Amino acid sequence: MQPIAQTFFVAGHQARQLLSSRRFWMVVVIALLPPFLAHLTVDPERPMHHFAPVAVLLSLNILAPLAGLLLGSTVISEEVEAKTLTYVFTRPIPRVSLFLGRWLACTLVVSAVLAISGAYVGWHADQFEPASFSKPSHGPLPAGLAMRFVGAMVLCGALYTTLAAGLSTTWRRPIVFGLGYAFVWEMVVANLPGSTQRLSMQYYLRGLLIEPSPDSFERRLPPFILQAEYLPPLDSLTRLLGFMVFLLIVGSFTVRRKQYLLSS
Repeated sequence: MQPIAQTFFVAGHQARQLLSSRRFWMVVVIALLPPFLAHLTVDPERPMHHFAPVAVLLSLNILAPLAGLLLGSTVISEEVEAKTLTYVFTRPIPRVSLFLGRWLACTLVVSAVLAISGAYVGWHADQFEPASFSKPSHGPLPAGLAMRFVGAMVLCGALYTTLAAGLSTTWRRPIVFGLGYAFVWEMVVANLPGSTQRLSMQYYLRGLLIEPSPDSFERRLPPFILQAEYLPPLDSLTRLLGFMVFLLIVGSFTVRRKQYLLSS
């Protein structure tokens, strides 16, 4: 049980440091954008108008990944850049506990901020009554969609935090590689028609929002039009969690074996 206790000790220490850092406040500003834009784009005659572009396109494709990358990239590489990694690794705490503790703190902070943001947007969208719809094609949010959106936001932030944390064990500037993956690879692959989309995390994150029915409401939203078939939400969740565990295993192995050289 000692490694577990050490991991949580590191997580608590890292969380306190994060809450007073500039990166944390950058993440807060990022998370405030969807609620702010939701207010700007609300139209009582088209009550779903703000939910699609703000909650799905902006949050899942851009803001949640960016928030995760900002904090996740600090797990190891921040100490390398500051040349303080030697002091960190000489503490009587295993390297893996240090890595997992710092990752856990970053993930919890990102998840909490994104959960609040997503919950506000989802709650705001749910406030419209069916009577306010001016066209028969409109209707209230499907039951559970707002909560699934919050879950997708949290998982998206955790995934990109884990990705950046893993990259930080190898690269000095993991955020550069993370941004390339999130906003080049994912942006291209996730929006190609056909099975190629399965090579992206965004495909499975979108799958968390989709109902099995081929004529479900969600399939009329812009991110889902190009894709005819998504995996069931539970299958998408399983694959995303499996990928996260894989990244943690690789990161733990790397930080345990790698010899870090600090430049003068």
